Amino acid sequence: MRYEALFVDTWGWMALGHRQEPRHQEVRRIYRDLRNTQVPIYTSDFVLDEFITLLFRREIYDEAVRWMSILRT
Repeated sequence: MRYEALFVDTWGWMALGHRQEPRHQEVRRIYRDLRNTQVPIYTSDFVLDEFITLLFRREIYDEAVRWMSILRT
């Protein structure tokens, strides 16, 4: 699939950041491919707020913090 740009919602970030999500590996591969081909990835502050809340509820603290540092890059 070829994308010009992609908007990522809460589920997309959760599937990428939460290893127990059933489609984590698939979403991880797509995200890596998009980054490698420099496709713009968009989201909103509301989506990120919801994602961060869910991430810290579902993951252990150290894993959530590690993922947050990755997200900021």
